[in-house]
This record gives sequence, structure tokens and C-alpha cells, in this order.
Amino acid sequence: METTQKGFSVKIPPFTGESPEKFEEWSYQFQAVLDAAGLLETLFEPNPADAEATAAVTTTTEGEVPGEAEAKKAAKDWKDKDKSIFFKLILCTSDKAGSIVRQFAAETEAGRGQRAWQALRNKYEHTGKTGRVELQKEFMTATMGPGDDPDVFIGYMEGIVRKLEVLKLSTSEETLQTTILSKLPSNYETLVTLLEADEGLSYTAMKERIRTFYKRSVRGAYAAEDAAKALAVEEAKEKGLCFGCGLPGHVIADCRRIGAQNKKAGGGRGNPNKHPGGGGGRNKPRGGGRGGGGFGNNHKKPAGGGGRKPPSNKEDIICYRCDGKGHKVWQCPERKEAQANAATTYGGRGDESTMALIAASGQHT
Repeated sequence: METTQKGFSVKIPPFTGESPEKFEEWSYQFQAVLDAAGLLETLFEPNPADAEATAAVTTTTEGEVPGEAEAKKAAKDWKDKDKSIFFKLILCTSDKAGSIVRQFAAETEAGRGQRAWQALRNKYEHTGKTGRVELQKEFMTATMGPGDDPDVFIGYMEGIVRKLEVLKLSTSEETLQTTILSKLPSNYETLVTLLEADEGLSYTAMKERIRTFYKRSVRGAYAAEDAAKALAVEEAKEKGLCFGCGLPGHVIADCRRIGAQNKKAGGGRGNPNKHPGGGGGRNKPRGGGRGGGGFGNNHKKPAGGGGRKPPSNKEDIICYRCDGKGHKVWQCPERKEAQANAATTYGGRGDESTMALIAASGQHT
């Protein structure tokens, strides 16, 4: 969604509702969109068509109530702006959040832009009655991961407390302190025992102790682990991609799986130091093909030492990975299946970094 006014451009991504914690940030961005379009004041103004609202807000600078014509014009302008707000909400929301806004699309009454905005606030800012219960539930079920930054987690908990205070549901500092201690992960167990034993511990002192523990005992360990993983990924990428098993981290001449298959078949396909064959190989002096003979150089020259000419028909091509006919190694269905299985085993991802970690951990055998 992009709004431009007098050279001022505001563009924001649509809010989906999948991450409710992002609503606050998105709401400020959406208000910036309205401000650029000259609609922000209408979002919070009452409808001047309402008699009480007219008496309250539609007076002139001399303090006189305007005539009927002016009142009708003000009401029409407000309705048009509110309509524009509604359609901007349509453009700036999608998925779950979008469905909340769209439920007001069939309404013809003025003010549906404001009502749709309030519905979003009730849902994601917990300003309604049901929202209060959800906010309290969120406070009690929030968790902190073993490697998470405690400042971020504590800030999140304090944010919930502030929202509860807006709804006139106060939370004592002692309750907040006890709740945070109960949600620290297991690697903070020793610290929690010490803090609970200190009866005079203040909330500020507790936060400082947790922050110090994280910097000294937690952050360094996780940073070293992340660095080791990153190094393994880079090293694996540098070694290239094996056309035999389909995994990165080694070349086909060093592939243990292909080497084992060649050894079992009685010949080697390329590395005279590891898997010598019986005759000419695919790359001139590199050993023979399967079973003693082999293809010549890239299937272009006749094989040496009892080799044979390359097959002329596709049906005669033999895959040196699965011994099947009709395809070459990079077309092998077993190779593609191995890649898919490996990606599923390591988090369901098939991206380059994940595959490189698989290779670095020795899973290509």
C-alpha cells in the first residue's frame, strides 16, 4: 500500500494477523499512511452527523453553531473520508486481519472505517472484553528460549503489563518479577535459585543480574556454536557439489557412496589412488569403468583396456549410481530422492545452507 501527497510517499506491507505482536508497529505505519492522505484526524473524530457530536465539535471560531448546510457538508466530508479509510484498511490488511476488515464491507452506514479499525484494535491490542482475557493468557504463557536475549523477553513482558494497565488491570512489580523468574529456561536454573533466595532483591537488580548472566554464560556459548555452523557451511560450499550422490561438500571422485558401489561392481570410475579400475576410465588414465572395462574420455573416445564405445541409444545408457538404464547420474531418481529425504530430515528445507551442513556433518555416506 502506497500513499503519496505533495511528494510525500508512504509504503507499508499488509498486516496479515499471523504475528499479532507486529500489530503495534503496523498500526503506527498505517496511521502514517492516513496522515499522508490527510485522513488521520477523521480516524479519531466522531461523526458530525450525530447531534451530540455536532454540538461538541462543529462550532465556528466565533463560537456559533453553523447552519444546516454547513453541517450537512461537514457530515458528507466526514463520511467520504471514513469510506477512504475503510478501503485503505482493505488494501493494508490480508489473511486473518483482512477477514476482520472485510466483514464491514456490506455495511452502508457511515463510520465503517472507524468500526473496522476498532475491530482490529480489539483483536490485536486486546481492548475488548475477550481481548483482556487473551492478554492475561499471553502474559502467563509467554516463554523464553535458552539462547534468547533476556532484555527482549523482559521488554515483551513489560509491554503486556502496560497494555493491561491501559485496560485498568494492574500487575504488581512483585508479580511481574516472580513471573519472569518462572519463565527463564533451564540453563538459568542456578541463577534462579540464587535470586529466589535473595528476599530483598528489587526488580531492577533482578534484571541486571539476569543480563549479566546472559552476557557471561549464555551469549558466548551460543555465538561460538553459530560461528562453527557458519564455518561448516562455508567450507562445504567451497568444496562444490557431488554429481554422484547430489549433496554438496565433496566432489564425485571423493564420494564414499559412489566409491563403495564401484568397488562392489569390480571397477572404479576415476580416482586411481582410491578406486582403481580395470582399464581406461572416463577421464583418460583414471581407472576403468564398471566391472573392469569403462567408457573413454567423456564418452567421446573409445575406452581403453577392454572398454567399449559409448551407447548410441538412450535405452542403452547405464547410470553408474543405481545401475539402472535409460538415464545418466544427474538424472537419477534415486539421487533426487536422497536429496529430498536429506532436506526433510534436516528441518524440511532444501536450501543451500542446510544441504551444506548435511555434507559437513558426514551425512552424504
